[in-house]
Amino acid sequence: GAGDLSGEIKGFVDLDEFTFDKIVDGTKAAIGVFYEPYAHDMEDVSAELEAVAEEFGEHGSLHLVKVNVENNPTFVERYGITQEEMPKKKDDAEDDAEKSEDDEESEEEDAQTPTKKAFLYFAKGADASKPEKITVDKTKDAFVEFLTGKVGAPGTVEALVGVFREYSAKLSNAGAAKSLVAKAEGILKTLKGSEKSSGEYYLKVMGNLQKKGADHVQKEYGRLGRMVDGGGLKQEKVDEFTRRRRILKALSLIQGKKVEKDEL
Repeated sequence: GAGDLSGEIKGFVDLDEFTFDKIVDGTKAAIGVFYEPYAHDMEDVSAELEAVAEEFGEHGSLHLVKVNVENNPTFVERYGITQEEMPKKKDDAEDDAEKSEDDEESEEEDAQTPTKKAFLYFAKGADASKPEKITVDKTKDAFVEFLTGKVGAPGTVEALVGVFREYSAKLSNAGAAKSLVAKAEGILKTLKGSEKSSGEYYLKVMGNLQKKGADHVQKEYGRLGRMVDGGGLKQEKVDEFTRRRRILKALSLIQGKKVEKDEL
């Protein structure tokens, strides 16, 4: 049956007609999920979106927002939100085939009424009245690939990408490398919150690239992965190492390299 999604999709900020334009104002990109609260066909998708939020929740260039269109009906007309049935997962389709007639009758009403929903991408600096409809499969991997193409991988600090790329290319030039570190330190002072803590790690990695060589990012990604896989770490450490690995993976992409184990 239908589950109440009004409190679900953890990691996505709940907005309404009064707060939406204050948050989705073009200063950052945003992914917006618009839905009806009793959306029988959104249960699988909400779990996928929560997995996306786990990876992108600290991304400094992206807002993750959701809007209940039953409570905020003006968005239906504003963005042309229509009823749309979510494609069923293969397992669900097989379960349906095994259901009794009684089960089918009790769910018939749900099945006949697809719910209103939309998945929209609001680009930074773009007109918020004309978002891009997200047409990729509604899976974590597809969303992550879509968002990485738009705002960079989880762990990306937009303000430091250019400096880090240039630094990686000029490691052998001590003078240039030193001035780029100073430039990065200046940018770091302007950052706040999770972007600031990620930026501090960028600086640490830059120092280690100088000391340990150009492949430090990839080696450290693998080392932290082995420590997490080995078990015995407190959850706090697992979370911290996982966060560092997201940043290292983003830095590796900036360098144009792939990390050893690409399971994050």
